[in-house]
Amino acid sequence: AAAAAGGGTLVLCEDPASSNGTSSRATGTARACGTDLPPRPAHHVLRPDVDPRVDQSVLIRFDPPEHLRTGAAVVIFPGGNYENVCMDKEGHHVAVWLNGLGITAFVLRYRCTTEGHYWPAQLEDAELALRLVRSNSTAWRVDRRRVGVLGFSAGGHLAAMIANAEDQAARPDLQILVYPAIDTTKPDWWPWRTDQGFPPPEDSPHLFAGNSSPPAFLAVSTEDGLCTAEENTEP
Repeated sequence: AAAAAGGGTLVLCEDPASSNGTSSRATGTARACGTDLPPRPAHHVLRPDVDPRVDQSVLIRFDPPEHLRTGAAVVIFPGGNYENVCMDKEGHHVAVWLNGLGITAFVLRYRCTTEGHYWPAQLEDAELALRLVRSNSTAWRVDRRRVGVLGFSAGGHLAAMIANAEDQAARPDLQILVYPAIDTTKPDWWPWRTDQGFPPPEDSPHLFAGNSSPPAFLAVSTEDGLCTAEENTEP
């Protein structure tokens, strides 16, 4: 089954145990051998009018248990060097963890350079995702004033860029950056190249950070040779 939602398409998977075609997402709970299963994640296609063979961007919503729901929401940008999207460890697993804290989690499967989608396609996807969350805040039971972003590596670059967006509807209230790629010219031995579709030096997030930027939590590793601790902590 499918239903329109806030400019995107919400795809519902039918419960095979149902005789009337209702979806497990609609009923909220599915049962198998007496075990309560969590709600199935909802898929929101960012551009339903575009051929999905060309544009595979999608926002996946993970709802927390009702007794834990806080109204807070986090949009997750997995890493993958903008060449792919690490949807498991830096996407799905993080969303489930956030659900356990009562936070509604959204994982963005953004477009990639290897699919012919050069920068700023990824930033366009992120902006659209934030607007989609806020425009559907009532239906999705999300506080539009408590929407954060969480990004890993290249996804951290994306989170930091959207955190400084000019459009307030696309700017999050909080940014969580986990070993983010901040300076696009680093490391010296593997900088992003604009002729390969990567962000240019002027789209390095530290150039935009200021007093108006939302609060940031930064996590880095001293053993990371790509997104180094020095790059992320030096003024």
